[in-house]
Amino acid sequence: MGPGIHLYHPSRSPVFSHLASSLRGLWTIRAYKAEQKFQELFDSHQDLHSEAWFLLLTTSRWLAVYLDVICAIFVTVVAFGALILVETLDLGQVGLALSLTITLTGMFQWCVKQSAEVENMMISVERVIEYTDLKKEEPWEHTPSFLLLEGKIVFDNVKFRHSLCEPLILKDLRACIDSGQKLGIVGRTGAGKSSLIAALFRLSEPKGGIWIDDILITRIGLNHSRKSMSVAPQEPVLFTGTVRKNLDPFNEYLGEELWNVLEEGLDSIRSTVQDHIHGSAPAFRISQKCYSFTLGVVLSDIVVCQITFWPSIYWFLNLKCISSLFFNFKYSLSLLLAPLYFSRIH
Repeated sequence: MGPGIHLYHPSRSPVFSHLASSLRGLWTIRAYKAEQKFQELFDSHQDLHSEAWFLLLTTSRWLAVYLDVICAIFVTVVAFGALILVETLDLGQVGLALSLTITLTGMFQWCVKQSAEVENMMISVERVIEYTDLKKEEPWEHTPSFLLLEGKIVFDNVKFRHSLCEPLILKDLRACIDSGQKLGIVGRTGAGKSSLIAALFRLSEPKGGIWIDDILITRIGLNHSRKSMSVAPQEPVLFTGTVRKNLDPFNEYLGEELWNVLEEGLDSIRSTVQDHIHGSAPAFRISQKCYSFTLGVVLSDIVVCQITFWPSIYWFLNLKCISSLFFNFKYSLSLLLAPLYFSRIH
């Protein structure tokens, strides 16, 4: 039953996750008329799950029949042995032997079934142990005295991949970005713009050398290196909590300082920094979210912006947010990531 159990549990999760994600995005699936594609994907997950379940069911039934056959053979052997030794055994001894044999076979079946149940329940423990074998992240605290002063970045023969089983995304990247520069990185989808951010934040350890202020980032604790950089995504998001928690997650500024900064960007806001944000923050307009997020990266020395070419009104709003970022961080290094689109004339 071991192989069947090991196949059954991993094949069950994709079915539930695919079903849940399909229900959450049902309107999007219908809007793009992708019902057939998702149906085929669900059928493939369900087929794998059904195969594993049928294998587990048949092996468990085979084990039950096999145990019954073994017990029947054992009782038969004991009974024929009593017939052979009938001259040396009395009726009481024969009856006691047969009774103990039947009891022993029942206990044997129970023990085998319990061992199978224990193996079934230990699958979750085995999967947890697999996580302990994963490659550990670099130390969170490594150089407490590190302080980012300028923000100069040097990429020296950098190679990066998201996992060991995937191909290289960044290959032999060499670049030098001086402090205070406003640099735009443009490329098509899949060119490695987001991978550049992942390499800077060390979501997966890059090979080669990435130097910040002449210090190799692998010698810097993740807490210090990531705290010195911020990402401004193309869609502003306010997390559930207070406005203060979104502006100053590390509680390093006074409430008056945060309010003064907030008033510079949001002259029409009427809330306080202690007001709570629920869900997607419907009380804030898109412009207020954008400026709130812009002001929320005041702790960073390196700013990475992600934009896309939206319709004109959103593009104008995005440019206002980016210009606000560049104005407030004119002494910081700023990277602007944008996709590159090609159009053909027919």
